Amino acid sequence: MPSVLEAATTAFLANGYKHTNVVQIAKAAEIATGSFYKFYPSKQAVFLAVYDAENERLRATLTAKLEDGIGLVDGATMIVRTVFDTIKQNQVLMEWYRPEIGPLLHDTYQKRMVAGTYGFSNVLVRWFDEQQRELGLSVAQQQYLQRGVQFLNDLDQVLTAETFVNQTETLVLMVQAYLEKFVLEEN
Repeated sequence: MPSVLEAATTAFLANGYKHTNVVQIAKAAEIATGSFYKFYPSKQAVFLAVYDAENERLRATLTAKLEDGIGLVDGATMIVRTVFDTIKQNQVLMEWYRPEIGPLLHDTYQKRMVAGTYGFSNVLVRWFDEQQRELGLSVAQQQYLQRGVQFLNDLDQVLTAETFVNQTETLVLMVQAYLEKFVLEEN
């Protein structure tokens, strides 16, 4: 008998958030619908648990690649490409860009980042700090880097699922060109 979380993961990966309901999850978990609420207070709550698990798998992949000593341009483009390629193939992670649950995910992760409880943001900060030290970036170059990171963060908050899928290669090329032109080029 699959756990409620396993059943929910399978359902959300196959159908997405909008087209999955508690009845389907309970049936797949071989429990009564009412029993679902002993485990999770709502569909949103179980989805957040599923999203966290899927997101953690992606972040573990990225962390391992960053720990291999990859440089700034290659590392940043790897992050963008890996995130885009993974999310395009994962209904759960794609929900970040859909209106049904995306705003709740944005709010949840923003709160975690502010509270310092989202570990991957700490990994990224350390990696960017190491890159800046190793490259000996000037203050102006560091400011360009910070603006680029902020732009990507802002963009991530407003992309839709459709634009996300259609703009992968453009964004990867933009990140690479921006870093080479404005961050690494001597000012």
